[in-house]
Amino acid sequence: EEWVFHLEGLRIPKWPDPERARGFSSVQLFTERAQVANPHFSLGDAEAPSVSRICQLLDGSPLAIEIAAAQTALLSCREIANDLESALEGLSSYLPATPPDQLRFRAIMVQSWPMLSEEARTHPYDFSKFPCHGNTQNSRWTPRARSWSRIFPARTGHF
Repeated sequence: EEWVFHLEGLRIPKWPDPERARGFSSVQLFTERAQVANPHFSLGDAEAPSVSRICQLLDGSPLAIEIAAAQTALLSCREIANDLESALEGLSSYLPATPPDQLRFRAIMVQSWPMLSEEARTHPYDFSKFPCHGNTQNSRWTPRARSWSRIFPARTGHF
């Protein structure tokens, strides 16, 4: 028997008012995580509108907000918001049938992927399961697969 339990995101500010924004759980989470990534980060009046926009674009998703906040080590909140907005626009036109929550996660991953070190970019492949030749019975674990050619062999008519 399957049970579906819909989870809501954190509360997000509707307006970029700096004083009001600080009271929203999504902005508080962003601020806390940004201070871990960048000890000099503080939610000032100049950053609050951008942080509010980031939380709105990510619809209050805690995981996505944490990933975005980590980027404050390298980017300003305005840059993060602008990049995220661009990624969402591009993905929604490229993948129009994709549900909005999936688009948000794809956007934050597309935006943050280039910031990872080369070593960190290989970790998602470390223990990924990829089907071989389109046969789920013939699936295998592919440790430390670092390129698509190692994961998916050249097309030989088996796909």
